[in-house]
Amino acid sequence: MKQLKGDLMKNIVFIVDGYYPNFSAVGVCIYNLVQELSEKFNITIITKKSENSQKNIYYENSRIRYINTTDNYSRNKISERLKTSQGVRRRFLQMEKISLRAYGYMGALIKKSNVKQKDIEAYLHELEKLNGEIDTIIPTCLPFESVLAALEYKKKYNNKVKVVPFLFDKFSQNKTLHRTENNRKKKFKNHLLLEKRMLEECNKVLFVDSWNKHLETYFPQFDTKFFQVEHPLLKRITTMESKIFDPNRINIVYTGSLYKKLRSPLTALKLFTRIIEKDKRILLHFYINGDCSSIVNSYCELYPENIINHGSVPTGFAKAAIINADILLSIGNSDISQLPSKIFEYVSTGNPIVHFYSNLEDPVISILKQYNNSCCVSNAENLIEKNELNILELIKSSNNRIEFEEVENIYYKATPKYIANKIIELF
Repeated sequence: MKQLKGDLMKNIVFIVDGYYPNFSAVGVCIYNLVQELSEKFNITIITKKSENSQKNIYYENSRIRYINTTDNYSRNKISERLKTSQGVRRRFLQMEKISLRAYGYMGALIKKSNVKQKDIEAYLHELEKLNGEIDTIIPTCLPFESVLAALEYKKKYNNKVKVVPFLFDKFSQNKTLHRTENNRKKKFKNHLLLEKRMLEECNKVLFVDSWNKHLETYFPQFDTKFFQVEHPLLKRITTMESKIFDPNRINIVYTGSLYKKLRSPLTALKLFTRIIEKDKRILLHFYINGDCSSIVNSYCELYPENIINHGSVPTGFAKAAIINADILLSIGNSDISQLPSKIFEYVSTGNPIVHFYSNLEDPVISILKQYNNSCCVSNAENLIEKNELNILELIKSSNNRIEFEEVENIYYKATPKYIANKIIELF
């Protein structure tokens, strides 16, 4: 393995589901850490291909090694063909995409545990290619397969390698991963055993707040290995792109994924249409992917002068929209065990934020309690008039901004530098 810097520098390998050029939420977290760690360590990233033609590259002081599996190859192939297909061919490819999802859904229900053996093998094979020049592996969860591959490498090839899982999304208690609540419960014991193996064999474990109660409840015997941190996302947003909104409008921006079962925009849209009737200056901008475009588009048709669906856009354009928004719209998850990492990107701007939640235990509520330029709104139908008044009050102060230095002082534990230093302490 060719070293990026001196041979005396230690080698860290991150395993992450989505990295450059199509970053997942966890991929963004790891990218931020790499920027802090790359001066002191040789960094390698192992990640899945988002396009089948991708080759291993060097990118911003790290080596990226891409892997592929049969199902990932099939998904990429369909996505690539959909970009240029029309008519009957396009409908056929869409049906093929749905069939592939259905196959994955059935597999999640039938298997004893919701881990993909082929993914474990692919990660393990790529680790083998590094020829033993690994000091520490930091697999991220999800995917939990990356954790199992790292442990397998340590067991088979080099027991001196440190394995330090970084746990973001839950595994055994993840409702989305296991498709149905019944399936989650049925396989819970099997998945706990996999988590126990992780804790027995790893050197330390980094985890975010959503894992805290779970680890304390089921694995208190491993507490000496626990190392709680925050999502390393708080940094000043920069982008080469620019976005100029109409200064005579109140531009409210949502960026990110929307899903009918996890993060639906319906309540927010219903409430904002009431507010639009009172203030025609409001212009809602949606920069989204997921399965809610039809919902958003139906409101765009009703209010074409006030609601725009920009669809999926490059990261730079989304960042420009976030920076220049008058107000940022946040929509909480129905599964509160998953923190929408976007919230740290939002607070870093100092812009006003309105957050919709469906559960009082939503972790975003506690985060925004420290942020004096925000409004948290319940999805409860009986509170719609109160919520309307609260948002109208926030709109009155839409020119207010909090300086980044103040935000950084409030959320210093979420800065990449702070968390990178915690990782360095593990050495």
